[in-house]
Amino acid sequence: MSEARDAWGSDTIISANFPETVCLQGVAAVERFTKEMLREVAPGDGFMLTVTEDIPYREPNDILEPSLTAITEVMWKHGKYPIKL
Repeated sequence: MSEARDAWGSDTIISANFPETVCLQGVAAVERFTKEMLREVAPGDGFMLTVTEDIPYREPNDILEPSLTAITEVMWKHGKYPIKL
């Protein structure tokens, strides 16, 4: 993220997609990665986190809902501007 910010400057909005591979590692990894992304973009100017990957839905161990819930909870708790994490 810092490389993108350095290259494009502060007037550009950076959209970062959440990688599916992190979701495959479990909820703790999702929470950790989301916090790491927020730390990198603090204070949060011009940043947008997206989820466009096909996070698998697999019975009986669905990872879609727990992954999206974990991302949402971290963003609600730590993603308010200015980001202080």
